[in-house]
Amino acid sequence: MHPYTMLKELLGELGAELTSEDLHADVFGSYVATYANSGRAIRLVWDGKDGWGFVQLHRSGDDWADATDFLTEGDLESVPQNHVKIERFRQVVAALLQ
Repeated sequence: MHPYTMLKELLGELGAELTSEDLHADVFGSYVATYANSGRAIRLVWDGKDGWGFVQLHRSGDDWADATDFLTEGDLESVPQNHVKIERFRQVVAALLQ
């Protein structure tokens, strides 16, 4: 499974509601998915060139702030996965969705 898909599933499991998605397969496989929540919107950004993703919190207008540390392809696909970083990512996203 592609790491971006893994992160999307993680957000879905936490109750994030996907509202839009921009897939840029022609730009190194980069993707942006925006989610609604009870407070402010969040978005999942996947940098296909560097192979890492993170979540940003919407501030206002076009202003987004990084809200999580990044997870790399290695964190998500290695055996074993980097459970410490994945759990820290999950906790931050869960807090954003409350």
